[in-house]
Amino acid sequence: MYGSLTAILAGVYTASITLSTRLFQSATGERSDAAIVLTTLIVVSFFTPLKNRLQAVVDRRFKDAYEPARMLSAFVDRLREGPWQIDPERVRSRLASEAEAAFDAVGAAVYVRERGKDRLAFATERWAGQAALRVPIRRAGRADAELRLGARREERAYLPADVAALRAAADAIGALTAPV
Repeated sequence: MYGSLTAILAGVYTASITLSTRLFQSATGERSDAAIVLTTLIVVSFFTPLKNRLQAVVDRRFKDAYEPARMLSAFVDRLREGPWQIDPERVRSRLASEAEAAFDAVGAAVYVRERGKDRLAFATERWAGQAALRVPIRRAGRADAELRLGARREERAYLPADVAALRAAADAIGALTAPV
C-alpha cells in the first residue's frame, strides 16, 4: 500500500513538473535550464503540503496499531533501567501523560482509591472528566489507583490491543511501585 501510494505520488509529481515546464516554455518561448529549475521549485512548494498530509493519513492508518504499545513499553523500560527511587504518584501521573500522548486521547487522569472513594490525584490539562477507557493500576495485588483516558481524537475507538498495552503498562507500573 505504502509503495503504491509513493509510486502514484511520484508519477503525479513528475507529470506536473513536465507539464508546468512545457507550459512555461510555451508562454515564454524559451527553452532553458532556468525554466526547468523554476517550475520544479513551484511544483515542489505545492507538493510538500500534499505529501505531508498524505504521510499523516498513512501513519494514522498503518502505524496506529503498534505505535501506542511501543511508546508505553519504552516508557516502562526507561523506568526499569533507571537507578532511581520510584515515587508512585509521579510515576502514575507520568503514565497518564504518556498514555494521553500515545493514544492521542482528549485528556487523562489518575484516580487513587482512599477509604472506599476515588480521589483525583492527577489530571492532564485536557482532562474534562469523561472517561472512555479505565484501567486499574495494581500494587501488591490490589487495585489502589485507576488510569482514565478520555476519548481518542478523530472519534477513533480504543482497540483490544490498546487496552492490552495499557494494562501491561499499568501492571508494570504497579509492580515497580509496590511496597517492599
